[in-house]
Amino acid sequence: MQRRLERRLLVAAAVWTGLLALVTLFPYRMWFEQVAAGSAGESLIAGASAVVGVYGLVLLLVALVTGWLAWRIGTRPGAAVLWWAGACAVGALLTRDVVGCLLFSVVCAVYAARSRALRKAGSFHRTQGIHR
Repeated sequence: MQRRLERRLLVAAAVWTGLLALVTLFPYRMWFEQVAAGSAGESLIAGASAVVGVYGLVLLLVALVTGWLAWRIGTRPGAAVLWWAGACAVGALLTRDVVGCLLFSVVCAVYAARSRALRKAGSFHRTQGIHR
């Protein structure tokens, strides 16, 4: 049984997160710095701009790890993908990224359901003495 659907969903989540990271790092951060150039609290705005940059880098790291997981996903059920997608769904929810939260939540649901089906099929084959 292939995990083609899970792989495609993880790739979609990685692409979305990567796109969000690029938009955060380049256009949004530059706009943020341009607005800060003429304001009185320049040091405060510079600090906030640094936070925006760190947030963009974290999103880029999440996109890269998610893409790597999509590339390395196997047919055997593993908890790492489920935990990663769950953590990303919670992180997306906390940052109000609705699309990312939905994508990672669907990955969690599909991966958990398929893993359970694979475990049940494996235990059925073992109890029947069927070797694949």
